[in-house]
Amino acid sequence: SKALAEPKSFHVSRWKSDRFAQGTHSYLKEDADVRTYDVLSKPLENKVFFAGEATSRQFPSSAHGALMSGQREAVNIALTEAKKLGIL
Repeated sequence: SKALAEPKSFHVSRWKSDRFAQGTHSYLKEDADVRTYDVLSKPLENKVFFAGEATSRQFPSSAHGALMSGQREAVNIALTEAKKLGIL
């Protein structure tokens, strides 16, 4: 079996120290469609995956929404790579 490749790079944002964000979190306007969370969480060409509280329909604007969305995308990445390798 083939081993999964290590990531070539990654980026960690520092929202609290960002002079524009200042530790902010996302929110939807009152009349917004909740499917926006689903749109924000869709991967691009199964190569770029999105996580974070802004992609969590169940727990938006929260630390646990961010954590759970990261776990969701870790599973999605693993499944995508397993399919590429013919494991699934």
